[in-house]
Amino acid sequence: MEQTIARLNVVPGDIVGPLKGNHHETYAVRLGPDSGLPPHFAWVKFKDPRAHVFWFDRRCFKSEGLLLKSLRGRINNVPDVESLSGATVQQFIEGHTLGSTRSPGETVPKQYIDQILERINQAVSVEPYELSHLERICSKRDRAGAGNTGDFLLGLLRYTDKKVYRQFRGEYGQLFDALSIRRPLFRRFRKTVKSHRMASRSFSLLHADLHSENFIIDDFDQLWVIDWELAMIGDPLYELATHLHLMKYPGEQEKEVRERWREAAGDTRFDATAGMDEDLPLLLAYKQLQSLCTDVVRQAMTLRTTRPLEREEQLAKSAGVIHEVLHQAGESLKLPIDTVPSPAAVNSICANWLTRTSR
Repeated sequence: MEQTIARLNVVPGDIVGPLKGNHHETYAVRLGPDSGLPPHFAWVKFKDPRAHVFWFDRRCFKSEGLLLKSLRGRINNVPDVESLSGATVQQFIEGHTLGSTRSPGETVPKQYIDQILERINQAVSVEPYELSHLERICSKRDRAGAGNTGDFLLGLLRYTDKKVYRQFRGEYGQLFDALSIRRPLFRRFRKTVKSHRMASRSFSLLHADLHSENFIIDDFDQLWVIDWELAMIGDPLYELATHLHLMKYPGEQEKEVRERWREAAGDTRFDATAGMDEDLPLLLAYKQLQSLCTDVVRQAMTLRTTRPLEREEQLAKSAGVIHEVLHQAGESLKLPIDTVPSPAAVNSICANWLTRTSR
């Protein structure tokens, strides 16, 4: 990436980065007037995958850039993409993230809710055949038949079980067991999904990662949706479940978002909201199960790399995150009450695990 940026002959002050991100080394570069790109490419974004970074979510499309090109004119306010000096560059959206102005659980201003729902609804209108020309990297086994929402959810569950829980169990199995995160959870949830008989809903494009840090507010108070790397084809109700899980709206606003999505998505596609009241709780429960695995692994990784002098403070933070996800999953996954330890107990469990693994 450094060689590509060097070919642009920009001065050091016109390069910002690396920007915050889990999976990529990302830089924003300001281009001169002779770049040959349209004016809205005053700033562009270069992304390089980080080495040895694990993806906790299943990926579907091989190229985020080609996907964004396909969405031109279909979804408002997504970054544009062009080729420059042999590299694919994204339009860099100047502004601030929605997450920089709110904390989880706080109300989101109405003008942004309006725009979020508009973007989600526009994605629901994108049908699978419109993206059939794009190369896929997810296995065919994980591509459920059209409208088969049960198989779609089972595919997600299979990925979390095999590629997250089982893959990390060798390294973090003692911590999983101490927190009562064991294989029967997956078997029981799989049985629940199969017996539930989810309603059929026509599949559509999903962003699948709509949280506050992926919404950019520009200088004109317009909301942009960035980071489409986890986009997939699937159950439109899963988009709503993922969004609600990640955004953590306060109670009344969550109800409002649910009902407004029901109305808007139903107008866009006749069967998008079929079985919503029965199936949404099951999709939200899957998100809780996914978080049980991914959040524990992420916090364990953080603890292992924390310097000794900062470890006590980080233990408290990590234990708080893990306790919260255990508490939230307790009811939706029907965990026995005595398997959800107190915050102090979680802290002790993490400290004991860290001591044993450090030895």
